[in-house]
Amino acid sequence: MDINPRKVSSSDIENLKVEINVHRRLNHENIIKFHDYIHAEPYVYIILDYAENGNLYTYLNRKKALTNPEIFKFFYQSCMAIDYLHKNNVMHRDIKPENILLDKNFNIKVCDLGWAAHNIHDKRYCSPRFWSDLSKQIDWHYAELTNTWLLKSSTRFPTIIELTSGLSESSYMS
Repeated sequence: MDINPRKVSSSDIENLKVEINVHRRLNHENIIKFHDYIHAEPYVYIILDYAENGNLYTYLNRKKALTNPEIFKFFYQSCMAIDYLHKNNVMHRDIKPENILLDKNFNIKVCDLGWAAHNIHDKRYCSPRFWSDLSKQIDWHYAELTNTWLLKSSTRFPTIIELTSGLSESSYMS
């Protein structure tokens, strides 16, 4: 993507500052690690961990069908990341397969905190696609939609027993 720095609005700059300030204080195994940023006028470079296996959207399209253990692992780790964000008064507001990265071991790494709100008790904050009083329930709604993406190629939705059969805690934890 080619961005002309002369056309960046002051609100874009404010959103970038919020993203950096929110992301730098987070530390969870299922959220992409923020290391630093470099401001080299007129550019800002955000330095994050590298996710070797790309994003979940591309992975789903490439693989076509996921195994039940994969579905459970990805959904469980996504929920753990969202729960951590909410416990730290952060609402992501843009959970989707494109914003879920996969590391070298295919562990979930939630990324792109550009729409994040860091005061989830302020009712004005919600998803960029919605305007409502739902507060952090919006992130859980997107998690459900992401889970639907995970299950999209199944002929039926597996039960929780089918998803978890034969799994040990180490198979879905980072």
